[in-house]
Amino acid sequence: MRGAVLREELGERQPATDPAGGDSTVNDETGIIGLGRDFDRHLYVLADRSGALGANNWRHAACRLA
Repeated sequence: MRGAVLREELGERQPATDPAGGDSTVNDETGIIGLGRDFDRHLYVLADRSGALGANNWRHAACRLA
């Protein structure tokens, strides 16, 4: 198990999404996370913005994580 990693140690950061489908908030939850990869290629979850979001809202949430 590794300890805490500073953002400066991450060579790459990007959002990842798992859309629920549809355009309303009554669908399943949309998965939205911000990932970071260090120089040893280990992945870290930096943020989780998952929720019951419509199509426009989850797109905006993913863009804010980029």
